[in-house]
Order: sequence, then C-alpha cells, then structure tokens
Amino acid sequence: MELSVSPRPGCIVVAPSATDLRFDVSTEFKHALFELIEAHDAHLVLDLSNVEFVDSTALSAFIAAKSRLAVKGRTLVLCGDSKAVSGVLRLTSLDNFLNLRPDLQAALSALPS
Repeated sequence: MELSVSPRPGCIVVAPSATDLRFDVSTEFKHALFELIEAHDAHLVLDLSNVEFVDSTALSAFIAAKSRLAVKGRTLVLCGDSKAVSGVLRLTSLDNFLNLRPDLQAALSALPS
C-alpha cells in the first residue's frame, strides 16, 4: 500500500493513498503503519481526509497502531473530515479513543509537546 509520509518536528504525518480501507488493503495498511512506527521514534498523525470508507479491519489497524505507539510513549492522532469515516468512528465510539480531529492543523495541535 502506498502511504504518503511527511516528517514534521516530533511527528510524522501519514496519509494512505487508498480511498477505501477494506479487508483486502487493510492488512497491508496495518503492516505499513507498523513498519513506520518501528522506524520512527515520533508521534503519528494519520490523515484520513481522502479516505471514503473504512471497515472493521481498518479500525483494528488504527487501534493496533495506537497500542504500538503507546508502548513507545508516543501518540496517534487521526484527522480528516470525511463524513463517512468520522461517522463510523463516532458510531463505534472510537472517535474519542483514537483522538479524531477535524483537520491536520487541529491534529498537530493535539500532540503532546
């Protein structure tokens, strides 16, 4: 899976190229996220603004990434105002748990100093 990776001071911003994070790409997506987490000692902002659909496999990848980052003392923040994605996160009550922010600037502001 193609991921756009933009290093920032203290964090990396990652945006998946896929607009649908379904089972067939979510496993590859999770492995790509894990590789980034292991390679960088930084907080991670996951920009979902171009993502139009997520399934339970993608939600599982988000939760697993948050757990891996927490072990390293790092934070995961999700951002993007895709109504479909934010709706699923709110419906499953994961919007607060996964620290969903409306846009990239809000996500960067939510990171620990």
